[in-house]
Amino acid sequence: MKKRGNFDISFSMIFSIIIIIAIIGVAFYVISSFVSVSNCAEIGLFYDGLQEHIDKAWKSTIHKDTFTGKLPLGIELVCFGSLTQTPPRDYISQYNSILRSNINSKNRNVFLYPIHKSCDATLFAAELENIKTDEFFCIPVKDSKIELKTEKDQFDAQVTLTS
Repeated sequence: MKKRGNFDISFSMIFSIIIIIAIIGVAFYVISSFVSVSNCAEIGLFYDGLQEHIDKAWKSTIHKDTFTGKLPLGIELVCFGSLTQTPPRDYISQYNSILRSNINSKNRNVFLYPIHKSCDATLFAAELENIKTDEFFCIPVKDSKIELKTEKDQFDAQVTLTS
């Protein structure tokens, strides 16, 4: 008598299914790694483009322009200024989060928030040269882009950043 519902699968069929599942898992891991590397590269390109814009402004006699930068999804704010400056009331929690970070951000003057979204928190802060800010301020990221006003007068030694 033949039993109903009996399903015979050979060892090679089970092994093939396990191999297919493993290959799909590795493929998802590799794709997520490439996306992560892409986000890190995009943050690095943002910092490089901003520094190039600042260097161009610093070398000119008079400059008044807006820098538009692109950031990966997940970055909500870009904050500028020294951590010794007082933050505006709207961004006190972000400022405190940056202060609590374990990464040495003593000489840094640009910060990405939230920290964990900026390439495993390794690129959340950078040091831009030849800039000054009157206060610690943050610019919200809209559609993965920010707009930062830069200006330098004829007798200024550094480029002033404003929101």
